[in-house]
Order: sequence, then structure tokens, then C-alpha cells
Amino acid sequence: MTRLLNSDQRIRKLCLIKKGEKGYTRSVLSRFIRKVGEDNLNKIIEEKVIKLLKTNNVKDFDAVLDASFIKA
Repeated sequence: MTRLLNSDQRIRKLCLIKKGEKGYTRSVLSRFIRKVGEDNLNKIIEEKVIKLLKTNNVKDFDAVLDASFIKA
């Protein structure tokens, strides 16, 4: 995710990272996940994805999520 934040302008825009600003580091993302918690993070992602799809009247989509922080 940190690499994507540095290279993909669409993702940077979604994360409100302005041009010239550094993306979030791996440690910042890890702390966020620990503080929010797995269940709350899943709820947030689900809520935002559903809102995004409804707002853009999307009928078909492909999704890829990195869930490496969730223990098997």
C-alpha cells in the first residue's frame, strides 16, 4: 500500500495526499490498523466502498484488497 501511495495519483487523491506530499509510511498504516481494530476497519471499508459504488451508479466492478494485517 505504501508503494501505491507513492506511485498512483488516483489513490493519493482518494487519501487526500496533495502533490509534493509524502505518502503514509508502513509504520503509520500499521498504527492506524492497530488503533482502529480489525472489526472497525472492516466496517469502515465496507461502508465507504458501498457509498462509492452507489454514488457512481456502478453496476460491475473488480476489487483487490490487501488484508495482510488480518491474522489467519
